Amino acid sequence: MICSVITDTTVKITRTQISKTIVLKHITHYHKDGYVKIDDEFAKLFTFDSAHSFETSLRGHFKSERASKLDIRILSTAVSLWYLRLVAVDHRVEWESHYKRCYAWLSAQINDAKLEQEIHEYAKAYIIERYHVDNESIKLDSSFEGIFPFFSQLFLSFLLKSFYNSFIDKLTRFIFTKNH
Repeated sequence: MICSVITDTTVKITRTQISKTIVLKHITHYHKDGYVKIDDEFAKLFTFDSAHSFETSLRGHFKSERASKLDIRILSTAVSLWYLRLVAVDHRVEWESHYKRCYAWLSAQINDAKLEQEIHEYAKAYIIERYHVDNESIKLDSSFEGIFPFFSQLFLSFLLKSFYNSFIDKLTRFIFTKNH
């Protein structure tokens, strides 16, 4: 498991404290293309003083060489999605459609199933540690994983295409062998 110690003592909004108003404010920072628009106001939703301090915190958490080189929009979008899933879980009706668009954008930007899984693991750990996510929230999220698994749509398309091509190849050989 990917883990780092977060020593910030700032009061954070947890699952029991979050409101529909905060969730709606949160999703106003989602660009129509699917990424999170980082500014000071968005950073304050995560209890940071500025966008710069938020970015510094994210860069300090995503420590692998590949993850650390990614655009900050990718990292902040991943963290934001996990915030919704684990902290704003009780307000899913408000954010689910935004989540789908952002998840698709994130997956397309990363375009690498292994790296995407790594990014999700880092983002999930960041939210769990920073917002002291309880076991109940993590269990609720496990039911959500069936809808939005770690695998990207691109990766799933690749699997389906491979399966289809393999099936067609075997069917062709079967028909050719049977006729000759």
